[in-house]
This record gives sequence, structure tokens and C-alpha cells, in this order.
Amino acid sequence: MTTTLEVKMDLRQQGYVAFQSDVSHWMDRIAQEEGWVYICNSEFRIYSQVSMEPWLMELLILCPN
Repeated sequence: MTTTLEVKMDLRQQGYVAFQSDVSHWMDRIAQEEGWVYICNSEFRIYSQVSMEPWLMELLILCPN
């Protein structure tokens, strides 16, 4: 599971110029091709390779351990 924010920040740490809108576009395209699911928390998308309830995905983001 990952978010567009995490992907953007990782790309920036590697020295790439990454904008949220571009990351969202490409993650959406990859998700469609790979059959990933996502929810949007109004700031960024949370992607998962496994289908799960939206409340559970948000809980895992808030409390990863």
C-alpha cells in the first residue's frame, strides 16, 4: 500500500522533479493497468494491490503498526 504523497516524496529524495498532479496521473494509469484499488482522502490517493474496505485502508495509514 502506498500514497501518491509517498511516491512524490520518494522521487524528490532521489533527485527527480515530481509534482503531485503528475504523480497522481501516472499512479492512476498504473493502477488501472495493474488492477489496483485506491481511495482518495481529498489530498492524495491511497493505493493498494489488495481490495479492502476504505475505512481499513485509512486506519492502516493512520496506525501503520
